[in-house]
Amino acid sequence: MKNTQNKINTDLLADNLLKAREASGRSIKEISSLVNIPASRLRNYEKGKYFPSLPELESISFIYRIPILALIGEWDINHFIHTPNKDQLLHLIEIRNEIISTKLSLAREEAEISYKDLSNQTGITTGKIRRYETGQSIPSLDDLIKLCESLNLDLSGLIDSDSPIGVWQDMQSTYRKVSQMPVDLIGFLKKEDNHKYLMLTKGFSDIGIDSLHELSDSLSTFLNNMSSMN
Repeated sequence: MKNTQNKINTDLLADNLLKAREASGRSIKEISSLVNIPASRLRNYEKGKYFPSLPELESISFIYRIPILALIGEWDINHFIHTPNKDQLLHLIEIRNEIISTKLSLAREEAEISYKDLSNQTGITTGKIRRYETGQSIPSLDDLIKLCESLNLDLSGLIDSDSPIGVWQDMQSTYRKVSQMPVDLIGFLKKEDNHKYLMLTKGFSDIGIDSLHELSDSLSTFLNNMSSMN
């Protein structure tokens, strides 16, 4: 935390502690028990009457899964608090249902499988399959798996990756992959000065291995020509 400010806004810390706990759905009694402090003390932290100790704040940060820098206000805490909007969720479910139903319909037509044959293969009634394809019903996960197996569809290809939900899922996958990296590599990634090397590596990756081989051959030819001229 070497980049933190020397002064911490008491009211902002208090507001963030309250906001983080409410977002977690946990009670003051539960959190105070986990941190082994009186509930009244935690309540006073959330009211801005007292500062928690650093070890207490570290533990609270870990419980809420919100970085300390977000709790003390150096980072925007809203980036770490998940507050879904009901109307948005319902709209996304509707869109996702349409996408899945369209992909199922196209896959069946491309496979040239009749409703009856697909029903026999999956054990799902033809009526259900028709409703799934027209978007009248949302297939349960077990039915979707059966349909994917019969239609040679990759289930992972149906998982959302574009909407806010999909982006969130993808980020969780990224966090997991990063957390499994060697500690020294994670340390390398954390240093901003090293980001230029990552961008350079990405540039080489975008070029492609064949282009890199061509570039290497061209450089070798150029160096050989220069050497012969000398």
